[in-house]
Amino acid sequence: MRLLILIGGLLLSSCTNLSSQEEELMNAIERAVILSPPMKSLDAYGRYYRYAEPGNIAAVYLIPAPSSEPEGCSVMTENDMRDCTAEEVDELRQRAATKVPRELPAGARRWVDKATEIPEINDGGCQQVNILYDVATRRFLRLECNGEA
Repeated sequence: MRLLILIGGLLLSSCTNLSSQEEELMNAIERAVILSPPMKSLDAYGRYYRYAEPGNIAAVYLIPAPSSEPEGCSVMTENDMRDCTAEEVDELRQRAATKVPRELPAGARRWVDKATEIPEINDGGCQQVNILYDVATRRFLRLECNGEA
């Protein structure tokens, strides 16, 4: 009976400390990471972390995109062009917000459950840094800029 209580207590304490464990993993990676040029400084990136294959943490550091406010929005009419109405601009903003997960601002970080919760770009070089970190060895298996188109 005591063994069951001990095991139950250990399971409960590991569940309640999950957030602090993830916090410590992010701290460990950020203490160890060296971002060399052309990469930017750590605080220039929004940083996303998640569990990857067993024993590894995947991270994506992404420089936030400039505001995606619609500029010069126009609608083609039958004979001419007209400026978008406020409602049409709002609709464009709402559509854009549902397509891509919200980017973190520079300097912020987040632990996510799924890769689909991390915005990404198709190229961009060091605008996006991809990391794979081995927790047991405390080594980086991958630390590289995204590709270039």
